[in-house]
Amino acid sequence: MIKKLTYILFIVLFCFFTLEAGTRLLGIKPGYMENYIGFNTVEKLEVYNLYQLDDFGIYSINTNLFDSLNPYQKEDYPSFVYQENVMEVFEDFQSLSQSIQSDHSALAKYISSCTDSSMSFLLESYLQSPINEEGFRSIPFNKIQSDKKKILLLGDSFVYGLSASPTYYSFADLLLAKGYIVYNTGINGTDPAQYAAILEKYLARLQPDLVLLNFSSASDFMTFPREAKAFKPHEHQTNAGFIESAPLGSFLNAQESYNFYEDFVSIPKSSLAYFLCKHSSALSFLYGLLVDAELVYHPQRSAYFKARKGISDADMAFNTKVPIDKMNALAREFKVPFLNVIIPVKPESRISDKNYNANFVDEESLNISFSSYKYHYPLNLELGDYEKEGVHFNNKGSEKYANYLEELIIQTLKD
Repeated sequence: MIKKLTYILFIVLFCFFTLEAGTRLLGIKPGYMENYIGFNTVEKLEVYNLYQLDDFGIYSINTNLFDSLNPYQKEDYPSFVYQENVMEVFEDFQSLSQSIQSDHSALAKYISSCTDSSMSFLLESYLQSPINEEGFRSIPFNKIQSDKKKILLLGDSFVYGLSASPTYYSFADLLLAKGYIVYNTGINGTDPAQYAAILEKYLARLQPDLVLLNFSSASDFMTFPREAKAFKPHEHQTNAGFIESAPLGSFLNAQESYNFYEDFVSIPKSSLAYFLCKHSSALSFLYGLLVDAELVYHPQRSAYFKARKGISDADMAFNTKVPIDKMNALAREFKVPFLNVIIPVKPESRISDKNYNANFVDEESLNISFSSYKYHYPLNLELGDYEKEGVHFNNKGSEKYANYLEELIIQTLKD
């Protein structure tokens, strides 16, 4: 009997220490239930300034960081800069400028053959500074005298061209190479509140012939109502990650946001469980499983999921409708054609099939957000048009989408 109990105890201890080693290898810390994607606990919070906010609440790349880029060394810049695909843009365009005659990209061919002096100046400026003075990955926001059509692009990381490789294979650059004057305002991680603020600021200044909203069916439906405001970014850039500034709908400063997410992943220090788990990542992980199974109450998680559980797809669509209405109204006021174009969700990334049609867009929610406005989406996109490890277009998908946009542009401007 004693031998059997000893054997059972050995098995239990072996499994426990194996789980302890495994959870520590996975990065789970004692006292914390999990590694939350995009968030890391740190001893001292540091706030970065890769992005900036202006008086309109518009979130753009902080160009002050790039005053001495030529030449630059990777090791001189924090890794988060590379993760956000800013430095890669400069590397790609520096390489392009050095091989413009031999590069086979559409943009290189267009730059090489362009005979319009005003356009050549914009293209050369773009080649040397792919992040313009306003903080967008675009040609300069200068009005020029040209018979070429001016297109203002609104959107997030899809418009920025996050997954294009090299960057200038993005659909925004492909449209530029087709002979349009393309003002690209895409910024990673932004939302329709940002797009509306951009349109309000730049529509009169740039006087485009057409505004093109690229609405991501995967991420642009807004969980909470939001207006773009100065000093209130939608996320905080920190050494703990780029963390949401309003996880429960109300704005929090950087330290408050960090505290929220630290509490979200940690075992409450006031609980008995903390004293049992604070030295063991295995026990912390098991505690987290109990919380996820709703067998143990966790105050921060309960508040988080309670706040979001009551938000339906229709609620999110109505939140999104506010900036959509604002954008379409602004375009009507300035008598500028406005195209609402929907970027379909990557087929395998659909959270649920309940609202998605065969072309991977949530028509039920779109019909609420866009109400009486007409919207468009491509019908020919397939899984192979998206990057393998992410949700964005690959180069093939970017080309397909650019061609689709050109069809819409030609038809709209002809009408």
